[in-house]
Amino acid sequence: MLQDLKTLLKFGFDITKQVAVSGADGWQWTDAFSFFDEVVQLPGAITSLPGAKEAIANLSTEDKTELDAWVVSEFDIPNDKVEKFIENALQLVTSGVALAVEWRELKKAS
Repeated sequence: MLQDLKTLLKFGFDITKQVAVSGADGWQWTDAFSFFDEVVQLPGAITSLPGAKEAIANLSTEDKTELDAWVVSEFDIPNDKVEKFIENALQLVTSGVALAVEWRELKKAS
């Protein structure tokens, strides 16, 4: 469960970082090629959605502490910004999970 959340968070972190890096000098069509690593992560991120959803619903204090430490070590983010970063990332993941569920429901309805 927590590993699924980490997989999804890593995808979210990497894609937002790449958007910032690629757009720093203005967007050009060639910037699309810089998203190769993120595209490769996409299947794993999609398959981790159910486990991530469950992890979010059952996030304990210990899980949050583990996530904090993981984000600091994995992404080299200063400690004073970790909590806000994780909160934003969890919002991104929660929104992504909600969109995936809504997409599935839309497909069922049609």
